[in-house]
Amino acid sequence: MKNIEDIEIDTIKEILPGLLVHKFALLGVKTLGDITHLNTNDLLKIRGTGKKSVADLLELQKRISNNPKEFLEYFESVTKVHLLPLNRSYPGEFLFSLLDEAIFDFINLNKNELYKRTILLYYGLSGNKTYTLDEIGSYSDVTRERVRQVKDKMKNLIGRLVRGQFIDEYKCQLYKPLVAELNKLSDRLLTLNIFTFEQLKNLFRADFNYQISEKNEGLIRLLIESLGMEFAGKAESNFTKAEFIFCKQAEKRNFFTTARVTLKVLQEIVKPISEMDAIIKVKKSNRSFINSHIKTAINLLPEIEILSSKDQTFYQVSFEALSNARDRAFRILKERGNSMYIDEIVAEINHKLANSETPKIYD
Repeated sequence: MKNIEDIEIDTIKEILPGLLVHKFALLGVKTLGDITHLNTNDLLKIRGTGKKSVADLLELQKRISNNPKEFLEYFESVTKVHLLPLNRSYPGEFLFSLLDEAIFDFINLNKNELYKRTILLYYGLSGNKTYTLDEIGSYSDVTRERVRQVKDKMKNLIGRLVRGQFIDEYKCQLYKPLVAELNKLSDRLLTLNIFTFEQLKNLFRADFNYQISEKNEGLIRLLIESLGMEFAGKAESNFTKAEFIFCKQAEKRNFFTTARVTLKVLQEIVKPISEMDAIIKVKKSNRSFINSHIKTAINLLPEIEILSSKDQTFYQVSFEALSNARDRAFRILKERGNSMYIDEIVAEINHKLANSETPKIYD
């Protein structure tokens, strides 16, 4: 327990008379102990000090003497460090299970309802439905831009928290073993540079024994964005089902240009192709394309299949991603290796497309 006389005025000045706080600074009075020993004559030496200030000093000295608990409790409330999550009863191997509680505890330290509501509803945390910035702004009677600013401020604070920094504004810090796991995750993702959300799910499951589900997906999205990584927008990635995440925002545009062309080139080739041949074919359309972007595209686009044969790996567009009936017929004949009647080919195409989202079924 802190000694009442050692409590510094700066830490509790909100519950002290404002005019006196200024005069204390002029007199070099720094602690509650200094206040209790301060003589009214010393206070009167300051120009402009009147009877009101003297009365306030005497009343404050009386408060300190008769009710020290008031000052001690307030001091503890403003200086107490919160180690998040507040409840850490989980076994060590499930450290990521603490993340949800830690973030929720952090959000609750903020007394501003708009800040809490924005982060909970935008990411759909703690069982909430997800809402857009416009919808949150409409409900809260503020502009979309104001909601965006609030969301970004909270996201940046959480980013500092998950990196292990002390958040002075809320007097809190994240549980160190959890910070260590988050650092491992961040380092692992930085080595990937560009990855998909599906790949992220697999990494969490394999490396951290953590299952990303619909229930905690919003939390993981918040975590990834807080670490400074960015999800691709739907308009940028409308040619693929994959949801890409970028560690470096500057690479996003160039990658999608490369990935779009890569998929188109493989659609035109139809048959399996090696990595080297794929790179050569794609770079014929643009020599400035980066090899690593082409490799990432052929390995991560769900529209491209990876075929292994002995010591070689080949790539081809999936059956559903082929652009027309002719190419699909060619693929079936290539896989079968023998002649077929046209009605057999049509039946096989329809069978392959039956469980896909491809709208066209041939007659």
